[in-house]
Amino acid sequence: MKITGQKEIINAVLEALNTSSIGIGIKERYSISKNNDGYNFSIKFNLKEGKEANETDYFWLGWVSNQYY
Repeated sequence: MKITGQKEIINAVLEALNTSSIGIGIKERYSISKNNDGYNFSIKFNLKEGKEANETDYFWLGWVSNQYY
């Protein structure tokens, strides 16, 4: 999955990944990379080998990220 948005939105998602239990769980299952090409900011999630995806994580990550934005 890839999230693209304004710098403030990406920073809110990163904050949620580092401080919430949902975010910490997502970091356990996914390799996460941040990209900035000078205009667009994005975060890319790649499922780690041997891990299972949990689709509800993205809903809760969005909800928690909204608290930081």
